[in-house]
Amino acid sequence: MRKIRVYFDFCCPYCYNEHEFLKVIKKETKEPIEVEYFSWEIHPDTALEGIDFNLSDPYEHQKKLNDLGKPVGATPGDMFKIYNTKKSLQILEEAIKQGVQEAYVDLVFHAYFVEQVNIADDAVILKIAEKAGVNGAKEVLAEGRYLDTILAHDDHCMKLGLEYVPTIEEDGKIILTGALTFDDMKKEFLK
Repeated sequence: MRKIRVYFDFCCPYCYNEHEFLKVIKKETKEPIEVEYFSWEIHPDTALEGIDFNLSDPYEHQKKLNDLGKPVGATPGDMFKIYNTKKSLQILEEAIKQGVQEAYVDLVFHAYFVEQVNIADDAVILKIAEKAGVNGAKEVLAEGRYLDTILAHDDHCMKLGLEYVPTIEEDGKIILTGALTFDDMKKEFLK
């Protein structure tokens, strides 16, 4: 079994593509892949109501992102807003603890990039957590649980000198980073 660590944030369109690529690759590979999700909050100061992308040519950006996701039907370029991800990352840590991280990550990415809903909204993220089977998500937010973990993750990523999400690490070595294509992922995982 291959064990990888994926450094990511829910608001990153390249991370969404990578997630969708991995879902397909996991079905096609003979060797199972175990994913450890390692959050890195890339826009911690984003307001809870979100901000619009400030792009000189948003439709060129949309085309570029959607072209990257096209092999697996992902369209992250259709999202023109950045939402704060702190609450979703707090609940991710609880999802990991409870062993339901795969379902949770999948549902949050779907809500963000497909449904285009504000995952910083308590009602939205708690509904996602419930659907994924995360128990006690409301208490996680109320108690501010895992905020120290999110800060520690940021410190870890800075010490590693990471520049981009997604970044994929295996056995302590970075194997893929940045705006990955489906071909990049296939070359690495479907050798």
